[in-house]
Amino acid sequence: MAEDLRFAKYQALGNDFIVIDARGEPGLVNDEALARGLLDRHFGVGADNLIFVTESNVADLGMRIRTPAGAWLTMCGNGIRCFARYVRDAGICAADPLRIQTDAGVRETRWIGGDDVLIEADLLEPDLRASAIPTTLAAPAERVLDVPLNFGALGTVRVSCVSVGNPHGVFFVDHLDSADMRLLGPAIERHAAFPEGVNVHAAQVLSADRARISTWERGAGLTLA
Repeated sequence: MAEDLRFAKYQALGNDFIVIDARGEPGLVNDEALARGLLDRHFGVGADNLIFVTESNVADLGMRIRTPAGAWLTMCGNGIRCFARYVRDAGICAADPLRIQTDAGVRETRWIGGDDVLIEADLLEPDLRASAIPTTLAAPAERVLDVPLNFGALGTVRVSCVSVGNPHGVFFVDHLDSADMRLLGPAIERHAAFPEGVNVHAAQVLSADRARISTWERGAGLTLA
């Protein structure tokens, strides 16, 4: 692991990130072992993901994200909001809106609420097509809604899929506490129907405008958001 490495730690809704200014230092971004070491919650700093600030010739800045396994994430809604706060706090860029080049394309963040540090991110229109996940649960151009997945002793889960630059598989339950995400999370994430993996969410609808969710994040495991 690099010596004298400067980093920051941020969280959004309990989803926590290590953030590093890697502009001009591609070696940091390309170091898988660095990501694994830093993100380890027992022997490293510990976080859900590692975010790098990079240079961009199409936006104000670039953002790259690695998981605890060292793999890449294309996009993260909470992560990009932490990114926006960090680059302002660190005096790197105070543009508002802030245009950020991600592996899922250029996204914008905006500050709302003044000094209350509320930041919103443009996630673009949700994409329900199988090709956007990707998944083999439907033809590439078709939507994946309420499709059954059988897991033997774990039972059958009816999954709906959506992408907002990163892939999500959602299943609904009557009571959230009944969903064993430590078993169902990795089972769905690594199912053959999702060749690149998928974020997994159990959701309990409380009312027309409220729901509870439990999240198993691709490459990171259970997270708070």
